[in-house]
Amino acid sequence: MMVHEFEELAGYEVDYNVYVKTIEPMYMASGLSKAEFVKVLNKKAFALPTKKQFIKKLKEIADRILSDCGHIETISLEVELQEVINEMKARFYGPGAGSMVNHAAGYGRYVKSVEFYDRDYNTIEVIDLVD
Repeated sequence: MMVHEFEELAGYEVDYNVYVKTIEPMYMASGLSKAEFVKVLNKKAFALPTKKQFIKKLKEIADRILSDCGHIETISLEVELQEVINEMKARFYGPGAGSMVNHAAGYGRYVKSVEFYDRDYNTIEVIDLVD
């Protein structure tokens, strides 16, 4: 079974290297049909996060930064936010994409949104993080 066949049957995407090194050998050794194998495989162990899940995580971190802003140092939260942004950028926008965290004026390090842009600095998407 090819990775695209697996993803189509499973309804979720997986990391290509994980598929080749783990999922495909498991399938080959199982003796199950493609459909049966996909049904018994643990989705939580292999499914890549969806864009919706990434945005939810970004908003949770931004909310924590907002609630802590002015009370405690938020550097560790900002590092966590940037790690999630980098992972999302690589997964959905490709190697040439960039990102910029936008802060609200007058509110210290309060994170307002994240902007993803292409190599020519054209905006691909802006995600508002705090309502």
